[in-house]
Amino acid sequence: MGCGREIPERRAQLSRKPVPAALMIKSRASIGDVVRYLRRQDDVVVPQENSEFLVNGRFQMPLSDLVAHANRMRGRQGKPAFEFENTTAGPAARLNIANGQRCLESSP
Repeated sequence: MGCGREIPERRAQLSRKPVPAALMIKSRASIGDVVRYLRRQDDVVVPQENSEFLVNGRFQMPLSDLVAHANRMRGRQGKPAFEFENTTAGPAARLNIANGQRCLESSP
């Protein structure tokens, strides 16, 4: 019976420990990766014509703010942050309409 109490306590202790910054490896990501990640976290992300994104139908965000939002969520989950060389949506990022839905396409 004692082990039944100890195991959940150990899990709770381990989940509260922050991950050291030295161990957090930044992952190279595309714009599509960030959008997919946020959608998996139940955020509704819709690309707009002006190189910004509408998040949850209320917040208009440029790409840099969208990445910062995703990185805050990943930090709370103990996951590595998304990293971009250039966080502005320029010619490398363009919108593509497939199957009647707008999706992001990034070129290397």
